[in-house]
Amino acid sequence: MDGEALKKFIGQYKGTADTVSGPLTRPENKEASPVCSAPQQKEKAAQPGEKGGPKKETYTGEKVAVKDLGGYSRAEAQAVYNYAGTLRGRGWIGSYSPVIFPPVPAEPKAEEPPKDEAEQRKREYKRNILTLKELMKPTPDVIKSKNPQGLRRYVFYNEWLACKNGFLYYLIPLLVGVVFLILNLFRHNFLVNAVAAVFALVIALSVWRIARNITNVAKFFINAGIILLSVVGYILIVKFVPGFAEKVYYPFAIKLVIIVFDVYYCGKFYTYFMLAYAGDCQMDFGNVVRINYGPPRSGKTSDAVHDGRILALMKWQQLQYDFKIRHGREQEILNSGDMDQIMEYDAIKKSYMFYIMRPCIPCLWSNFGIEDDRGYRSHKITLDHLRGVKRLPMYCVVVLDEIGAALKAELSNDRESRPYDVSDMFRLGGHYLKWSVIACEQDFNNIYIDCRRVVGFNQGILGQTWVCRPGLLNAIFNTLKFIISNNADKKIKRHPRLFRFMHAFEKFVKSIGFRDYRLAYATNTQTSAEITGATADQQKMKITRRGRRIVPSSLVAKYDERAYKQNYPSYFDKSIIGELHGALHIRGSETGYSRQFVNSSKALDEKREATDEEIRALEEAFKRTYGAERADIEGEVWNARNKAA
Repeated sequence: MDGEALKKFIGQYKGTADTVSGPLTRPENKEASPVCSAPQQKEKAAQPGEKGGPKKETYTGEKVAVKDLGGYSRAEAQAVYNYAGTLRGRGWIGSYSPVIFPPVPAEPKAEEPPKDEAEQRKREYKRNILTLKELMKPTPDVIKSKNPQGLRRYVFYNEWLACKNGFLYYLIPLLVGVVFLILNLFRHNFLVNAVAAVFALVIALSVWRIARNITNVAKFFINAGIILLSVVGYILIVKFVPGFAEKVYYPFAIKLVIIVFDVYYCGKFYTYFMLAYAGDCQMDFGNVVRINYGPPRSGKTSDAVHDGRILALMKWQQLQYDFKIRHGREQEILNSGDMDQIMEYDAIKKSYMFYIMRPCIPCLWSNFGIEDDRGYRSHKITLDHLRGVKRLPMYCVVVLDEIGAALKAELSNDRESRPYDVSDMFRLGGHYLKWSVIACEQDFNNIYIDCRRVVGFNQGILGQTWVCRPGLLNAIFNTLKFIISNNADKKIKRHPRLFRFMHAFEKFVKSIGFRDYRLAYATNTQTSAEITGATADQQKMKITRRGRRIVPSSLVAKYDERAYKQNYPSYFDKSIIGELHGALHIRGSETGYSRQFVNSSKALDEKREATDEEIRALEEAFKRTYGAERADIEGEVWNARNKAA
């Protein structure tokens, strides 16, 4: 059977299969055919029985090879293939029926490519929808966390880690002083030396106050008088108290003074530490949105990083509790048939699993990197998360620096492009996710109005002070810094060990002490309620009270103070371009430079365009008359220096 005969045969079968009751006649063709005829196949099947006796033929699952099907369609090739195997035991029933030609299995319909990006996003959203099977999927009885927090799950331990260098700096001298006091307590007269130490202490404090308030004349004379009285009083005691001078051992008395300073500074450091820890414990866990505002470099971001980390610890503890009490009665929840309860358990379970399966800071999201002491970092927050397009876990803490760049106040006036989805997230975020947002902006009025409407309070950062700083170590560091900087312009030479030491020394010095933030708390800017007892300026700024906030100098998490540095358009330029000024004034011919700093209008542009050529002509005439050296000697000198450089 050739190709044409086969096509004719298939066409005959397709057209008569429903009407023909008897067997169809197979077309005869003596020419070679890609399919062997039935008698030939029967003969071939009987040949083995002639030699070894008739044997029951069993179907082996093999088919006769089909050749030369390249010119056939898929349906034709499938029909030939099925027909070729029919005579080997695949359903021959004496007539050509659909059993001989079983229907070709329908191929899965290929999904049409999306017409645009919106259609593609819709398909992704559909694939990401929960199913009943996923909701009812049980979790293991024991879940091994890949992100164990250890002692870092406690706020106190994180505070201690941030202050450990300070404890080391202040506690070791105190312990040394106490041991010295115990060893020398019975070797010298303690009472007499204590009296001498008191006089020395009063004199030392007075000198320190004079140095601190050198410009205050009144304080200068007061402290000078105290010093004079102390000296006179000590002389009188030495003169009129018998045996006092012989019992005084001045090295011991001076060491007593040093011990007093050790006790004072160690107590001061411990007090600030407890104030910092108390401030963390009193943080408003339920507040949804908070704005840190203030001038540049006042400490807005550092305060947000510290508070965000502490608040994330609290949220993480709550998330763990919510998961464990539901995981313990998982079967009860799944068998209840209560969809709301099952969905709530699924949301909490997915949030918990999200954090424990990756090395991260749990519950902390930010638009810049935040890192703890182990190198674990926060997750990236995006506008899609703030719009509700991408899912966030439960109990997340979002830290947004420079929020006005993305959610600017101008969006409030544009009704067409107004982000109402962001409005819903900020208004209902507590219902959606039980989240908290800490945002930073220089002016809290420069934020999208729907974000300002849900602000719990605005925390103004008026400035920060470094308290409990290590005075001695800081003086040593500044001295070494001065020596290195003073010689840097003479000869630069590599000293790897020295500068590794300086780098570590600087980190150690700056990690000791605390940041004392000066705060001004303001109410929601969109409220119309009056503040009782506020002045006119406070009423205008919605300021309710002022306060202080103490946090460790090194913070409980670190961040890059120049997190957005690579957004500077010229950050990746190969070279720095700049020219020296040719004169102290802006020359009239330097129109391209001077006019970029002044305002312009159509009338001014016309006048400047008309006078530019005349100004250049005037300068050329001046040079021809008086010579270039007198006319532009300053500019020529500076231009020559600039070219040489």
